[in-house]
Amino acid sequence: MKKIKQYFIPALIIIMAVALAVTMFSTLIYQYKRSREDLVELSSQQAGIVLHTVIVGIQTTSGIRKRLHNENIETNTVIKVLKEYGTGALIQKFEKPGSIYYIVCQDEKQIIAATKGVKELNSIWSDIFLSDAFSKEEMSHRILPGKKYHFETVCPFRINGKKYLLRVCFKIESIRTLEIHLIRRLTLQGSVFVFIIIILVLYFINIHSNRLLAREHDKMMAEVERIQQQLRQQERTAAMSQLAVGIAHEIRNPLNAIQILTQRMEREIEPGEAYKQKFTQFTRIIREEIKRLNEIIKQFNDFSLAKQPKFKECNPVNITKDIVLLESGVAQQKNIRIKFIENKNPVSIKADSYLLKQALVNVIKNAIEATPGHGEIIISVSQNNKQTDFIVEDNGAGMTEDELEKAFDLYFSTKDHGTGLGLAITRRIIDQHNGEIIIQSREAKGTIVTIRIPNRRKNESIGN
Repeated sequence: MKKIKQYFIPALIIIMAVALAVTMFSTLIYQYKRSREDLVELSSQQAGIVLHTVIVGIQTTSGIRKRLHNENIETNTVIKVLKEYGTGALIQKFEKPGSIYYIVCQDEKQIIAATKGVKELNSIWSDIFLSDAFSKEEMSHRILPGKKYHFETVCPFRINGKKYLLRVCFKIESIRTLEIHLIRRLTLQGSVFVFIIIILVLYFINIHSNRLLAREHDKMMAEVERIQQQLRQQERTAAMSQLAVGIAHEIRNPLNAIQILTQRMEREIEPGEAYKQKFTQFTRIIREEIKRLNEIIKQFNDFSLAKQPKFKECNPVNITKDIVLLESGVAQQKNIRIKFIENKNPVSIKADSYLLKQALVNVIKNAIEATPGHGEIIISVSQNNKQTDFIVEDNGAGMTEDELEKAFDLYFSTKDHGTGLGLAITRRIIDQHNGEIIIQSREAKGTIVTIRIPNRRKNESIGN
């Protein structure tokens, strides 16, 4: 689909250019056909005038000859008149070099008269066009077969009851000139148009390619920035892990000594009646603070001694359900409602369910601590074929921009007794799953935390 989108605009530009070129050439060809038709029509009109003039002349000559014959005029005089004004002489007078190809008068058997140079033509009944016009006694036109610049018009007529066919053929040089002009015009305009189209296509393809390159460049730079940020975070995490190991070790030894001394004090020292209550209160506070310090040391150890994930098939909805049930009791104590939007058709994922639960616990605990009484926390699981999103949304106090920037820093916490390790541990777990954690927050509006991990590890598919 992505490749189709990349090539859609260049393909559309090329199709539009081809359509425009076809339209232009079609228009030129249509103009040529119209001009040719107009020339043919003009030639047919001209031929009709010539034919009718010749026919009238022939009929007039025939009448003169008949009258001379009836009045017993000398034969020599009749021959002289016919030689001067007969059918052949009349046809010769209409002959125009370079324009009229031939004028022929023929009957069913032979040629009666013709212009110079005509020795033989096809007979009436050997030519379908001629025979059809002769039979119907109507004027007809055609371009001579094999001679596309020769236009012939035929017209049947009668003299003294006998039928004749008069044929006139024009050389239509204007059509030849028109075609040469059209070819030159098509070549010139076509070349210019094709050149312009190529330039435009290359221009638009270049613009589109630059946009794609810019988009890909922005994506690459964003990915590089994300990876660099992740590497910086991992370097800080590694450095702080070593520090955490040292701090945990240095604190645990004196803490153990304090715990032993406290136990001995409770067993071996018997305070007077006046100090007994205070003694009991002080030793209880010491035990509680020792317990809290041990929890902090445990978190340091958990952070420094990163557990390697064991990837197995697991159900993301069931993982989330377990954590929701676990934290619901704490939320109810604060009158906070936890709403879980269950995905009815979850896709199994390859992950470490124990570490994922630990990450979710940290996020949900933060949401509970940030949400005031009678607030609401919405938890959901969203999936597609490639990734799974665990979304925790609260309507608590939200975070400032400065707090958002420092959210994953070690030992940064907005709580009075927070260690600043919860989100750092969560992020490391998500990094181990090749995922990401996204925090969206607005002050006094609430926070949305999205844990996004791939459904499969690299080079794995469903079923592997």
